[in-house]
Order: sequence, then structure tokens, then C-alpha cells
Amino acid sequence: MEFVQIIRTGDSDSKGIRQFKSGMVGIAKGQTVRVSAVNTGLPSDEEEIDPTISFGVWQNPSSELLAQTKIALKPGASGFLDVDFDTIRGHDTNRHQVRAVVTVANDPRSTCKVTLEVFHKVSGKTAVFTDIRESGAWQLVKTT
Repeated sequence: MEFVQIIRTGDSDSKGIRQFKSGMVGIAKGQTVRVSAVNTGLPSDEEEIDPTISFGVWQNPSSELLAQTKIALKPGASGFLDVDFDTIRGHDTNRHQVRAVVTVANDPRSTCKVTLEVFHKVSGKTAVFTDIRESGAWQLVKTT
């Protein structure tokens, strides 16, 4: 059996690993939810290791993982994960509730920013756009 102790650290502590969590957002037929990350660093600010972004989108209320991907972002680059309404299973055929979790590793300067957008597939018109705030920092203290 393994026990893990995790403590919350303050905002002034290391930001090498950061996590962003959205609230729930509704997605209807004909829409796509997009979770995006951008490395706002300048190309001249290259680090030894580029930040790694792990995207995940969950369906609520069952907390079913709908999609996930992982990418590295050089300074000035961006990436995203799309989840189309038609790929989501469930009983409610007109609307689904989803949320996003994004983990950013190797970002000690906090240069990566995360957003969530819901847009119409055909017109491309944005229905919802919001920043996803960084969750409080957490640190692994002990594993036995």
C-alpha cells in the first residue's frame, strides 16, 4: 500500500509545475470546446527545457475523461485540445457540461497562459471565452 502526503504551498513558492482548472461550461449541438495554452515568453527567452502542457477535458457530473493530450511549447508557441459535441456520449442529447484541467510542467517563470473557448463549428463564432485561472500550488511531500 502506498501513502502520499500533499501540502498546499503559497503563491510565492516555485511555479515549476502549475495547474489550471475551469468551472463547468455548457456545450450544445453544433459546438466545440477548445482548451488553449500559449507560452508568452519571447523566442529569445528559450529555457533549457520547454514547458510541457497536459490538456484534459472531463464530462460532468460523471467526471468521465473525454480527451487528453500532451505537448511541449517553445516560447511564443501555442497549442490546443478540441472536443466536439458529437464525440460526447450521454443521456442529455441537447447539451453537455464539461470542464478542463491543464497541467503545465517546467514553467518556473509562469509564462504559460490557459484559456477555454466554446465556438460554433460551422460559423466559427465564439459563444464563450474565458481565462482559466491557476489553481493553488501543491507539493508532493512524502511517498511511502
